Amino acid sequence: MKKPRSALPLADYMRRKWLHGSKRWAYYFEPPTWARNAGCTVQSEALGTDYARAVERVETVLLPLFRSWHTGGASDLVPAGPPVGSFDWMAAEYRNSPKFERLTPRDRRDHDRRLKTVADYKLKDGRRFGDLPLFKVNEGVVDRLYEKLRYVTETLPDGSERQRERLTTVNHMMASCQRSWNVVRRLHPEHVPIANPFAAMERQQPRGVTAAATYEQLIVFVGACDKAGQPSIGTAAMIAWHWCLREEHILGQKRDGGIRALPWSNYRPATDGQSVLLHHHKTGVDVAMPLLDAAGVELFPDLVARLDAAPRHGPFVIMRDMPDRKTGVHLPWVTPTGDLSYFRHTVRGIMDTAGLPKGVSFASFRHGGVTESGDADLTDRQMMALSGHKTAEILDIYAKRTRAQRQTAAAKRRDFRTKQHSLSE
Repeated sequence: MKKPRSALPLADYMRRKWLHGSKRWAYYFEPPTWARNAGCTVQSEALGTDYARAVERVETVLLPLFRSWHTGGASDLVPAGPPVGSFDWMAAEYRNSPKFERLTPRDRRDHDRRLKTVADYKLKDGRRFGDLPLFKVNEGVVDRLYEKLRYVTETLPDGSERQRERLTTVNHMMASCQRSWNVVRRLHPEHVPIANPFAAMERQQPRGVTAAATYEQLIVFVGACDKAGQPSIGTAAMIAWHWCLREEHILGQKRDGGIRALPWSNYRPATDGQSVLLHHHKTGVDVAMPLLDAAGVELFPDLVARLDAAPRHGPFVIMRDMPDRKTGVHLPWVTPTGDLSYFRHTVRGIMDTAGLPKGVSFASFRHGGVTESGDADLTDRQMMALSGHKTAEILDIYAKRTRAQRQTAAAKRRDFRTKQHSLSE
């Protein structure tokens, strides 16, 4: 396996090394040569393979020690961490917990950023919110914090300022605080109050929701992708529409030290050449999606024809259409760190060129497929059999999602679309 590139920033005097055996990055702290020659008492240290923990140790322990030595302080001076029982302490304990370590790199970065934003909020008396003892963080304090963080001040090009509401962002911040409190409470019940003030708070939902694309918009987008030389993106949109897979489940996400995406081995597997195996990582649901109805008629003729004719550039169904300039091989759209920013930027450019509304995103195609299922008069049972949702808990207990249900549901959608758009199958 070729060593992947990494864009994760490193603290001062940190370096990374690719471990070919475990296929992971390892991190090290190494004082500069001039400091070692001058008798620096802070030794080089192996930091392990966990990026977040490595950076935290360097920034909170090793660098302060190094600076203490460099400025003439006592070489054994260990800087005091945040006071035990404070919000900063809780956030640090959460970052060091096994539950945090089991999160994907992207989720760890998101939680870390949100907790830091909350902790750095300045109170009226000049203190940071992170300095507050947890026993002083009650429901009233949290509600006021929510209202303060709900708006952000932006500077416009003409120099004027305006306040922008960011409900989705602040709701995610509160969710990260709630989870941190719950996790650390189980680890340190003597320091964390049992009542979680972030749990019962009322969070307003954003007015805007993901728009559901229409089938006509899907066709326009796929054509624009082909014209732009990006047919893989068009195919991914059709998979999202027809098979109701989420973006990251099609393109890939960072899981268990590697990339998990829809592999070619799941399409027409040896055990059943007339189906595709779909795994919904978010819900943990596996769906064996049939490609033919009970009469042997294709359920997804346009998508299946596209997949059968597609080149197989790698292990995953959706790979970048252009080979990498350095290696000459086709790469997944998701980066080794689990980032899909480049994919989304490319999608937005194609949509703008095609004249699609700004409210339509790649996620809109999955929403459109689910919406079409409802328009086709599918039952909840049939819709869940297609989409892998687990929202009807009682129905899950008693109803089994069978191949016959999926055949009937997909045939209903096909027939509904044919009738609505006068398509010939």
